[in-house]
Amino acid sequence: MIIAISNQKGGVNKTTLTFNLSYLLAEQGKRTLVIDADPQGSLTTIFNAADRENNIYSVLLEQEPLQNTIMEIEENLYLLPGGIELSNFEVNVATKQGRENCFKDMIREVKDEYDYVLIDSPPSLGLLLINILNAADRVIIPTQTDYLSYKGLDLLLHTIKRVKETFNRDLKILGVVATGFDSRTLHSREILELIDGMNVLGIITNSVKVKDAILASAPLHRYDKKHKIVEQYRNIARGVLNDGK
Repeated sequence: MIIAISNQKGGVNKTTLTFNLSYLLAEQGKRTLVIDADPQGSLTTIFNAADRENNIYSVLLEQEPLQNTIMEIEENLYLLPGGIELSNFEVNVATKQGRENCFKDMIREVKDEYDYVLIDSPPSLGLLLINILNAADRVIIPTQTDYLSYKGLDLLLHTIKRVKETFNRDLKILGVVATGFDSRTLHSREILELIDGMNVLGIITNSVKVKDAILASAPLHRYDKKHKIVEQYRNIARGVLNDGK
């Protein structure tokens, strides 16, 4: 299953969710490929792979073989690194025939080798995101429990609808992950109620320990296995394994 983890708004813990989820799926014996498709390359940095000579841009636009670029992180966990070069993607494919299929064509080569392919998407609505959604089977939407993040969902949902109608009729929203939730504030609780009808896959509360784990390049359940947020991530992983049910 190919899962795009997407939100056009930055700062919603999209990369952190992708990182932690990938380890949890791999530890369940699921061969998991993580693709860093965000030009910021944050996920690649967390995986300590920023110094790799070849990355996703090399595959998409320089004909570098995909198999030569994917790196093994540990058993069942693999990474296709990203980098700032990907910010030139839209300029370089704008006039290309079938430009919406670049990601789909790339992933087709290896998708049968993995149980899950997680794509960390860019925080923007454009041709790069359309490519990702066109290649995906499911979408997970992380969103902060604040008003601006909630309002921004409309644009993403419109893009998903357009991709589904035009390119990828099988695309489905797996669920929404509410991040940065603070049960002490009325604002967070009200926003959570608003998104409740969108199949909430999980709720992630605030904690500096999550950031500490990222700085240590470790998934939270290894950095602090007894932390309460570990179970929150595990619940999301179970939801993915059950296809959102």
